[in-house]
This record gives sequence, structure tokens and C-alpha cells, in this order.
Amino acid sequence: MLQATDLIRLIDERYSSCQTYVDEGVLETFTVECGALSTNFRTFFERPNRIKIDWSALNSPEYTNHALYNNSSVITVAGAPFQIEETNSLAKHLACVTAVSLGLPLVIPPILLPKLDGFESLTKLSTYHFEDVQMALTQHYRYIVRTQSKGASLLIYLDAEGIIRKVDLETIATSNREDCVKATYRYLTASFDTALSSEVFAG
Repeated sequence: MLQATDLIRLIDERYSSCQTYVDEGVLETFTVECGALSTNFRTFFERPNRIKIDWSALNSPEYTNHALYNNSSVITVAGAPFQIEETNSLAKHLACVTAVSLGLPLVIPPILLPKLDGFESLTKLSTYHFEDVQMALTQHYRYIVRTQSKGASLLIYLDAEGIIRKVDLETIATSNREDCVKATYRYLTASFDTALSSEVFAG
């Protein structure tokens, strides 16, 4: 059975070395204040730093919100009832998208770009936070890794090839934040190194 350090290396090699990455999934969150919410999402990524995140309105299947960062050029956000400050910093852009999208960029972008400022990478955390890998009891999840990052506890579910299929995240209550947030990221599809049309990042 793979040890935690071996599994983290496998994830790092797959995600941080791919030239393109595309996923589609569902994010489900729960707080005492807001109850249960869900949003569909898609991620398109191309090195060195093109990334587009589409997501639906709360509890709706339609993609109505789009956040694009295109090699430090103008950022576009369409269909959302909020504004994201235009910036040439990818890290700042993703932080803004995190704030308005229930936290969509918290998991995959830092793994694709492990040196991204302001985000914790799996490699950095693995030396002191990850526990032993456990076998999962479902057909799709073969490994489970537990970690903590920036006030949150995460369970990362992987298939036999080291592809992330689900992440359970729970924030840790503090004196400044009493309400815990629980979130489940379900990655229904994930593909690596497939050709992406230029229209994907056209804005």
C-alpha cells in the first residue's frame, strides 16, 4: 500500500507537470446560518497561467458566472451579482474568486501551481500534516488522505491513478469564527494534457 509521501508525490507529478487540465463537478456546502447550498463548476487551465472557472448560481444547474485569468491580461466576470477587482496577480485573483464562489479555487489551483503565493500546496503540507493512506470502501475512491490547511481540515479521496475525485473540507471554529463551514467538492470528470481551443480563454 502506498504511503502518504508516495501518494503526495504521485499527485504532485500528475497535477503540477500537466500542460492543460479540465474538470467538471459539484460543490456542496453547509453552514448553520445559510443551510445547504450547491453549485456546479468547471475548471479550464493551461500553463503558464491561464485559468477559467465557470460556476452556476446557487442550487441551479446553469453556468452563469465566469472568472477568467489570461496570462496577466484583463480578468472578466460575467453574470455574477458582484465585482472582482481586476489585477495582474493570479494569487489575488483566485482569492477574490474564492470569496464569491463558495471557495471553488481552494483545492485544485494550488495543486496545479504549487508555488502560488498565498495558497498551501500538498507537497508543503505533506511533511507534517498528512496521515497514513487508508483504503476506501467504494469503487471509485481507493485512497484517502487527511490534512489540515489554514484553519480547515480536509479529506482527499483519490482513485487508483492518483486523480482527486472528492474533497471534504471543514473549517475549524475559532474565537473569531464560531460557525463551521462544511464543503464537499465532487470532481465528476478530470482530464490532463488535452488540447484546449483558444475560444476557452477568449473571455
